[in-house]
Amino acid sequence: MKIILVTGNKFKAQETQRILKIKLDVSSVDLDEIQEIDLEKVALHKLNQAYKLLKKPVIIDDVSFSVEVWNGFPGPLIKWVLKAGNGPSLLLKMLEKETNRRAVASLAIGFHDGGKPRLFIGESKGVIAREIRGDNGFGWDRVFIPDGYNQTFAEMDPSVKDSMSHRGKALSKLNDFLKNNYDI
Repeated sequence: MKIILVTGNKFKAQETQRILKIKLDVSSVDLDEIQEIDLEKVALHKLNQAYKLLKKPVIIDDVSFSVEVWNGFPGPLIKWVLKAGNGPSLLLKMLEKETNRRAVASLAIGFHDGGKPRLFIGESKGVIAREIRGDNGFGWDRVFIPDGYNQTFAEMDPSVKDSMSHRGKALSKLNDFLKNNYDI
């Protein structure tokens, strides 16, 4: 079975294929992204739209980055904070004097093959560093330090990050589902 990963982010595509260990076709078809604070609603909207457009098995993902002191903001709107700051620098500036730097990174991976659309959620809790650190990764990887570690995602070896990140956890659930239900 051919599965299409719908993303315009080459880093997401590389990481997804590395973790799943299956060959995916990648499509950067434009999807409407509803502005909603509920990650699962955003992901389900994208998933249904991707399947309707491509009419083939698809995978999408949507991410949320919730800062505790901001009552969960920006959540799924993190893309716009990163875009406005040309990376995580705006996030750091907004948290400059804040002592509570707790955050939760969440990822909803969606799979749709024409049957019931399915979401798989992964979550990583941690803190936001005081400066940009590391060269690997994308998005907020250079400022997020997961619980139990002293490195940002961007400082970690990719195999370590993949084993415990929000993306790694969600993709592991998807991988189990695919192996149990399809000849992959």
